[in-house]
Amino acid sequence: MSRFIITSYGYFNGYHRRTREPRPAPRHARAAGFRAIYILWGATFLAIRIAVLEIPPFFSSGVRFLIAGALLYVFMRLRGQPSPSAREWRSIATNRAVHVRRDLRRALLG
Repeated sequence: MSRFIITSYGYFNGYHRRTREPRPAPRHARAAGFRAIYILWGATFLAIRIAVLEIPPFFSSGVRFLIAGALLYVFMRLRGQPSPSAREWRSIATNRAVHVRRDLRRALLG
């Protein structure tokens, strides 16, 4: 007799095989999630459209990245991650300065 027995109850070699799918979210939670996506995504495109018309592009992209970085920093601090040390901040600033200089030179000189 084989030691590998598959039964109709989902047992394989004596161990229960779990094939249960996760429950779907309630209908109101899905609707609220879609509403949030539509509002946030739409607001982002509206803000970019206004910014392109009234603010220089490099400045507006810099402000967007600064806001995104600040939000990520606050989020990670709230989750309990330690703040970067002075040496890490210096390394980040040097890295950014080198990359910004390189990218601007490529954009302006071709």
